[in-house]
Amino acid sequence: MEKALGVGHRVIVPFGRRKSYTGIVSALTPIEPKGYEVKEIMMRVDDHPVVRHPQLKFWN
Repeated sequence: MEKALGVGHRVIVPFGRRKSYTGIVSALTPIEPKGYEVKEIMMRVDDHPVVRHPQLKFWN
């Protein structure tokens, strides 16, 4: 999935035992974050990014 995933894609990630949430990829990096557990991406929702750079910049 790494090659098919990009900034702006919606993804589904697990939270807890029974819940999952939709998130938006805001950045890709080979550096593993420290200080919290990284959740695996269960699936990509869209074939193409649905959020563009100007929207992500505004939200940040």
